[in-house]
Amino acid sequence: MKWHKLESDETLDELIKRSHHAPQLIFKHSSRCSMSSVALNRIQPGRQGLDYYIVDVISKRKLSDHIEERFEVIHQSPQLLVIYGGRSIFDASHFGITADVIENQLNLLEEV
Repeated sequence: MKWHKLESDETLDELIKRSHHAPQLIFKHSSRCSMSSVALNRIQPGRQGLDYYIVDVISKRKLSDHIEERFEVIHQSPQLLVIYGGRSIFDASHFGITADVIENQLNLLEEV
């Protein structure tokens, strides 16, 4: 699993374009929150072949707010969003973020 840093609106736009061909995952991470580190560790190593993006909600607050507005998902940290077809099809926060939850969501997409 390789994490791409999500640090600009341009990168977010690219992610959205790619989501029309394959699911994209965004992890909203707070370096000040130990729960965020726990959640991040719970989803690794993750499914191979997917694009994983991480945004630091402290240093990139404006971008984090843009993600909230763009995908109409109330901000939480930690938070995981699965983006597909240009929209958020799933989000989870805190203890709801697990590798199994992600895998289940991706399996549902494959069934469609």
